Amino acid sequence: MEKIKIAITEDHRLLRESIKMLLEKNGDFDVLIEALDGQDLLDKLEKSTSIDLILIDINMPGMDGIEATGIVKQRWSSIKIVALSLIDSQDVIDKFYGQGGDLYLIHGLPKEKLTSELLRIMNR
Repeated sequence: MEKIKIAITEDHRLLRESIKMLLEKNGDFDVLIEALDGQDLLDKLEKSTSIDLILIDINMPGMDGIEATGIVKQRWSSIKIVALSLIDSQDVIDKFYGQGGDLYLIHGLPKEKLTSELLRIMNR
């Protein structure tokens, strides 16, 4: 079975690199794009639309994860988008889903739960 092609959009370098290592260690995922914010993600998707899933932070400088989610879903509706955020606010969660987001996860979940939820959202 082909690996799930992922883009990670996270402005904190250490967290972004840690998530990448975790996902690639799993064996089901291949991180093809690392982006610093929503605009960086859009610029990189324009050059590589073979992404299956985006793991996105909500609170980032520049274009945030909610705005980026809406634009990605308009341009590439088949890409699944999973938010991974510190923000545990129903208003923010509702805005994310309102833009077409597929799953909202809160930081602090066990690493096994992250990978299992990503596999579930991709129907694997």
